[in-house]
Amino acid sequence: MDISGMLNTTCTIQTLSVSADSIGGVVESYSTRLANVPCRIRKLNGDEIPALGTDRSNSTHRVYLQPGSDLSDLSDKDRIISSKGRVLDVVFVDNVDEQDDLLQVDCVERKNG
Repeated sequence: MDISGMLNTTCTIQTLSVSADSIGGVVESYSTRLANVPCRIRKLNGDEIPALGTDRSNSTHRVYLQPGSDLSDLSDKDRIISSKGRVLDVVFVDNVDEQDDLLQVDCVERKNG
């Protein structure tokens, strides 16, 4: 199934790296893994938000992506930056029906401040 017609914007995929600073503290940083990835981003309404208590209960957005080898290891250690600058932390990745046609990525938007 070709979903390219529904992908109406682009995003950047970033991956979390964890390292230690000079006094042993944890330093987290993100590096860009993929840029200009075709996608579609939808804000979830109240009826679509997964049930409270699930690992997806805080999802606020769903991102649709075309699967590919470069996205095969997309996980909750990644984040998605929309073309408009929204920062979306990945919560759950679903390869719909395990058909390798569509990735549904549930995310929570990170608010500044």
